Amino acid sequence: MEFIKRWFKESGPLSSKRIHRELNGHSVHGRHIITGADKSNFGDMIVYYINRNKYNSTPVIYLHGGAYLHGLNPLHFKFCHSLSNIIKSPVVLLDYPLLPDENHEVAYEKVLKYLDQFENYILIGDSAGGGLALGCHLHQKLNNKPLPKKTILMSPWVDVTMSTPEISHLESLDFVLNRETLIEIGQRWANDKETTHYMVSPTYGDCEALENIMLISGDEELFTPDLRKLSKRLNKENCLYIEGKNMFHDYILFTNMGLQTADDTFTEIIKFLKDIPNS
Repeated sequence: MEFIKRWFKESGPLSSKRIHRELNGHSVHGRHIITGADKSNFGDMIVYYINRNKYNSTPVIYLHGGAYLHGLNPLHFKFCHSLSNIIKSPVVLLDYPLLPDENHEVAYEKVLKYLDQFENYILIGDSAGGGLALGCHLHQKLNNKPLPKKTILMSPWVDVTMSTPEISHLESLDFVLNRETLIEIGQRWANDKETTHYMVSPTYGDCEALENIMLISGDEELFTPDLRKLSKRLNKENCLYIEGKNMFHDYILFTNMGLQTADDTFTEIIKFLKDIPNS
């Protein structure tokens, strides 16, 4: 485990050396992964369908993490296959636009256009995709559009400013996230908007008005102070906050891989998704 932690800090996907190289290159989408999903296009955005023709119930729309810089990876597909087969719903993974070629405005345009096809859907996002999912939920509510029946935010990045003081206490524990590189990425993602705009940092939106949200974090990740604050603002009657003890960023993606806390949280996700309308 110590070797894995050291590798993440020095050479992992969010290490400063790698981020600086990729921010000056081109978007890194998951072009060469084996997905077990049907690949299609929605305009010029690639989408992947899992069990598209097998199940007719409310679809799950999945927005992947990767700091708005990295594309889909095998863990995303593994998680979505497991979820689809248990809840018996099709899952659609959107390969939305990324840095450095694009910014939040282009990503929102593509994702919101896709969501506008549906009256009933479930919205799930992890990490950066969780921030995007919360921003989409806020946008749809503000514009009187159909809302997700349930929204699940897994280790979401809800404040790109990374300005909450308590974050500093977790920097020695979080072996995945790097505060300095995330601040730089957040500024690039914002483009010409303020980093506190709700479509960049959705925690600054009117989250008190939102319903049917499940929020998940690990207690050793940098995002947790912001997520604890957000959880206190959500509707207590139909929103749920789960914080994995001694867990790292995006631990939920390691479900069915021998990590008991991830498996337990996955079970709670299944419970949360019960009683979704099929039409």
